[in-house]
Amino acid sequence: MHTSTSCRILLTGLLITTGCASLPAPTGVTATGEPLSVQEETHTYTYRTKERVGEVVSRDSHGHRSTSTIYADRRRTGHYKEWTGYQGSTAVSDDDLFRLAKDQAAMDEIQSSRESGVTLNRVGWVTTLLGVGATGTGIGLAVANSNEEHGFFDNPLAVGLSIGGAVLWGVGVYLVTHGAAKAEAKHPLEQKRAEEAVDRYNKSLPTEAAEK
Repeated sequence: MHTSTSCRILLTGLLITTGCASLPAPTGVTATGEPLSVQEETHTYTYRTKERVGEVVSRDSHGHRSTSTIYADRRRTGHYKEWTGYQGSTAVSDDDLFRLAKDQAAMDEIQSSRESGVTLNRVGWVTTLLGVGATGTGIGLAVANSNEEHGFFDNPLAVGLSIGGAVLWGVGVYLVTHGAAKAEAKHPLEQKRAEEAVDRYNKSLPTEAAEK
């Protein structure tokens, strides 16, 4: 009962944090004829770290020397860059950016990548559930057959189910999270591909529009 409850709690947590992946819904962004662009933005974040700030040297009654290191909490600031596609002054998703740029090859790659992510996520859920079931069954068998003469590891079937289930569980969780990340990735393709698509599109615009 305890094992079953724990499994349900872990699966519920996984569902809440990851869930079932799905393809992003179309945004309905329409082409305005404005130039496209890829812009980098710098974001700032803070984090805490422990840093060495000094040492204390002391001696005991026998003259033996000892050194203690002193650490202190420090707040540090970090920076990272993130790029975003724009149509004119309006931010657009990568899916829309490549669609507006009429880059069919990139659109096909994104669609394929997202669909494979959804598939991995679904397979991951099935694998996770099979792993949880096998682990629970193995532990249940071991507990049911344990006594003063026979311990947990004396039942090969129970051990095999428990270990095999744990492996399946781990693989399943990886596929669930990896699949969801792939299906819902903000940047399915690298920045260079976006910049190349934008450059080709802008060169196809009338001179007046491209210079805006």
